[in-house]
Parts: sequence; structure tokens; C-alpha cells
Amino acid sequence: MKTNKLVLLALALTAGITANAQETEKAVKKNTTSITSSNIKSLPFTPEQTALNKTNELKSKTQLTEEQEAAVKNLFLKIENRKAALTSQTDDEKARALKELQEVEDRELNSILAPSQRKVKLETKTSTKNATSM
Repeated sequence: MKTNKLVLLALALTAGITANAQETEKAVKKNTTSITSSNIKSLPFTPEQTALNKTNELKSKTQLTEEQEAAVKNLFLKIENRKAALTSQTDDEKARALKELQEVEDRELNSILAPSQRKVKLETKTSTKNATSM
């Protein structure tokens, strides 16, 4: 059981680093020379910065309580740190780890959020997916 958790943790951390590297590569390919509001999302952030950004975004959409905000921030930080540790994994391993981490994040967020907040989060996630698939 502990071995499975360690393997999952290692996989999860490698996926995050790969995602950051891919975003940095995209920014370089676009010849990004200055930071603007339109390209700030393509720059790599530390796990702490990413967790704080995700927390603030969710807070603005779902009106988190102080307790929820602290729990969500801790969850996002845990997930982002795991993603950051996925550097030595193959692409397939990273993909599996990222999928598992997303499932963990969704499950734990659902346990933190109230039903009405979950509905807002789901609606936001659905509208974002629809916008990116166009």
C-alpha cells in the first residue's frame, strides 16, 4: 500500500514539471519577450504560486469560507508539489499520474465544497472545456 502511494506521488510530481516545461517551451516558440496580461498564463509558476492562483480563482467563483480557503489552498499545494516531482517519468507515466492527481483533486474538492459550490465549480469547468474545444 505504501509502495503504491509512493509510486503515485512520484508519478504525480513528474507530471507537473512536464506541464511547466511545456508551457515554457510554448512561450519561447511564440518569441515571447515581455510579460503582458495575455501571455502571463504561459509562464511557469512555482507550485506555491499555482496553488495560490487556483485557490483565488476558485474563491472568486464559489465564495469560499476561510476554512474552505485554507483547505483548498493546502489541497492545491499538495497536488502542485506532486506534479512538480514528476520530472523523471516517461510521458505515459506522467499522463497516468496527472489523470490520477486530477481524480484526487476532484474527489477532495468535492469533500470540501458545499453542494452549491460544487455546482458552480462544475459549471465553470464545463464552460471552460467548451470554450477551449471551439
